[in-house]
This record gives sequence, structure tokens and C-alpha cells, in this order.
Amino acid sequence: MKRLLAPLLLAALGACTDSATGEGQGCDGPPKGWHRPAEGIGELMPIERVRVRGDGVVAWNGEPVSVAALADFLHRSASANPRPMILFSFDSGTACPAVRDARRVLRASPSCRAGLCGEGSGWRYYPGGEIVF
Repeated sequence: MKRLLAPLLLAALGACTDSATGEGQGCDGPPKGWHRPAEGIGELMPIERVRVRGDGVVAWNGEPVSVAALADFLHRSASANPRPMILFSFDSGTACPAVRDARRVLRASPSCRAGLCGEGSGWRYYPGGEIVF
């Protein structure tokens, strides 16, 4: 019985999802090379927040924007000095096509190509406090 219980427990844990990012809900995970919240962000690192709401609307730093405007903001932010970290999240239950569309725009941006993108929830400045989306 114990031999059967361990694989079942591992399978159940593997099916769990991160409700803030939707990982495990069929939307794939973050692209390879993107940062994760556990890594934290340097205290003086500027950030830009991109979030896809449950209704599919994309928000740039909390303000609804079109996908074209998102691409423009990402392009412009790449010329900032210092260049900001782009943090991406999406609400649980967000349709996967909306998540994939936003990720596609992000992946094409200069900042993400330079390794300055991350996905997930629970980001923190180190040392410091939580970053709120």
C-alpha cells in the first residue's frame, strides 16, 4: 500500500497549479531563461508590470492597453537607463490564447531578449517588500 501511495501523492502534487500565474493550466510555463520570483530583484532595479486579467485584457503597470501599445511600451522601456525588469503575470482562469499572445509580444521585446523578463507572483525586492501587481 505504501508503494502505491507515494506515486499517487507525487501525481497529485504535480497537478497543483500556481493560481497567480496559471502554470499547470495548459498555458505552458514561462519561456526558458525568464526569471522566477524566488530569485528576487535587486533593490534599485526599476520594474514594469505586465498582467493579463481574467477577461483577457492586458494591463501595463495597472492600466489597460492594446497589444500594439504593449509592444510600443516594451520597445520604449528598453531604451531607459537603467533598463527595467519586465514582470509578467496572469490571473487564474485566463484563456491560454491571451496568455500566449502576451508572452509572444514580450519574447520579441529587446528587454526579454536581453534576459530582463520574469513571470510569476510573489516578486520581492531584496532586501525589501513584495511587489504588487
